[in-house]
Amino acid sequence: MCSGLNIIMYGSPLAAMKTVVRTKSVEYMPFFLSFFLFLNGGIWAFYALLMHDYFLGVPNGIGCLLGTAQLLLYAIYKNAKPSNNTSLQGLMEQKEPLVSQC
Repeated sequence: MCSGLNIIMYGSPLAAMKTVVRTKSVEYMPFFLSFFLFLNGGIWAFYALLMHDYFLGVPNGIGCLLGTAQLLLYAIYKNAKPSNNTSLQGLMEQKEPLVSQC
């Protein structure tokens, strides 16, 4: 169960990756989050390789691969000009406050 939750944790930025591809801008994907997810997955996968622990190695190896994909995507779209996607801008603008003021 923990291995499955670990993979879900590493896969959570996939939604941000979809937004990056759609808008051609890395504005919605923080670099340091991607970098440290890659680093964390890589270090734990290396440790699991040394200890021959598959339950630790498989989810963290997948996390390292997903982190690599995020860093590659960041490198590709780092200097790209963002597209004028008004549907995404409409979603990001908040029309009403979440908490009413008393």
